[in-house]
Amino acid sequence: MPERGAENALYANGITLQVLVAEDAALDGKIHSEDPSNDLIYIPGFSAALQAESYQDWPLVWFPILGEGKVSQLEKVMNQVIPMNAEICPVLPHPSRDPRRADRLLVQYKEPLFDARETPTSNILLAHEGHPFEAYRQLLGAMVRYQKSMSIMGGCRLVVTSFASKLITLGAGLACFEMQPDDMSANYRVAIPYAEPTRYVASPDDLQKSKPEIAALILTGHAYDESATHASA
Repeated sequence: MPERGAENALYANGITLQVLVAEDAALDGKIHSEDPSNDLIYIPGFSAALQAESYQDWPLVWFPILGEGKVSQLEKVMNQVIPMNAEICPVLPHPSRDPRRADRLLVQYKEPLFDARETPTSNILLAHEGHPFEAYRQLLGAMVRYQKSMSIMGGCRLVVTSFASKLITLGAGLACFEMQPDDMSANYRVAIPYAEPTRYVASPDDLQKSKPEIAALILTGHAYDESATHASA
């Protein structure tokens, strides 16, 4: 992980990286993902933790970020790459525009996570539905704590899978990017497996009624042209 306070490479080279997202969490919850593929997808650079033999003896911590209608995808990832002795830390969207959303997700994922795997409710993490930097902070903090506490065991694998809407997924991606070790001798690795659905089902009426909110995130650089700002001052 980069040293705290180290200069950001993108920022140092004068690069501004902004992300624009049209977010409608309510609509995302109404889109059903069906028939997940048998072949998992791995983000490039985030697969060795699950594929390299040298890391398979390390304990695994899994952070599934929960969203509606993704139980079959979660089970596909869980059955293929998450061992029975893994530590599971579900991430729920809260606060949310729908204050009961997290409760419904707990019921929806009760069988695979809490009955079959006996995940303790004390492992649940809460991430703000519409604030990706808060999701980033919560997830990164949990990953750092597990990495430090499991270092005595030789190392650990930190696995993140997002089944949620765009903004929380963006926060999770930022956490994984920052947590990714740049030293091959580091005693932990990060993986991002995903089971891609082969089809999505959504009501045309729900799509037409959608009123997404536009979110603009500045990941590095400046929101405005500094030269123009200085010229007008």
